[in-house]
Amino acid sequence: MKVKFNINSVTLTREPGDPKFYGMKGARGEHRLLHYLCKWLNERGFKLIKKRLADDKHLMGDNYQPYLRPPTRNPGDGPHIFIVSGFYALRGANEDWNAGEVCLNVKLDVLKKHPQPDCEERLFRLRSPGEKGAA
Repeated sequence: MKVKFNINSVTLTREPGDPKFYGMKGARGEHRLLHYLCKWLNERGFKLIKKRLADDKHLMGDNYQPYLRPPTRNPGDGPHIFIVSGFYALRGANEDWNAGEVCLNVKLDVLKKHPQPDCEERLFRLRSPGEKGAA
């Protein structure tokens, strides 16, 4: 998997050997994709968990829409970001992933109790030095 962060988005590119994710009921395919992304990012210095937007009382999505965020009690030193699909109501992010590439929304410095003014810098520090924008 190739991951390219921009200020407000992250683009995931599926490579040969990466799994495909399926399942419409309960947004199962999208949950699996975000779980896969969460594990991949956490291995590289992020500290994120996958939750449902409805569980955190956000006024968007439905009972099933997943997103990634840092834990609120012990957020760690990784960038404090949300990663969520901006087109969830139209199709599952897993459908675009299975086709080869998906772009997800990123929100920076999301924890009010643990402000992180250098969140953007922390995010881009975790990118690989060889490729601009890639992690």
